[in-house]
Amino acid sequence: MRDASLRALSIPRIAMRRDEVAASERFSKLKVRGPRVKGFKEYVPVTEELTALADDHTFADALTAVLASAKSRSLHKFFENPLSAGEIFYLGSIRIRFTGPFPQAYIDISKNSEKRLVGLNLDYSEISVEMNEIIEWADEGHHPDESGDLRQSMEISGRTICALGELLRDREVQK
Repeated sequence: MRDASLRALSIPRIAMRRDEVAASERFSKLKVRGPRVKGFKEYVPVTEELTALADDHTFADALTAVLASAKSRSLHKFFENPLSAGEIFYLGSIRIRFTGPFPQAYIDISKNSEKRLVGLNLDYSEISVEMNEIIEWADEGHHPDESGDLRQSMEISGRTICALGELLRDREVQK
């Protein structure tokens, strides 16, 4: 499972950096920052695998949990099952976004009905959420490749995550 997570991390490292190994390691070590939801979205436990993440987990931990959720099909159940009787959910999405050149990552798993938007948002960065640490980080100075304002963003959708889950499940069955 962890290997599949690290392979998924190869997507941004190939496109965003020349030093593939270092970039993959930086993305995998990004720490979660902030609450598990923001904006108008209502937090709900999406899957057992994602709920079990520690408060200080890394992006690699979360990506592993997302793939484990796809493999166990608990992610499918989140989208298929209503949260309350009579509530119909119309639209669901899984988005995993990588940005650079300064590595940051985001996981958004959500579904919505005509009444509400529910799910999970997780943000990952080397930058702390504490103001004094943000100021220290800003004062440090950074590599020229990370100092400009040109940003790249790449995204993996639920289609890729579900396909990886199926592949992992098929490999396990073949053993």
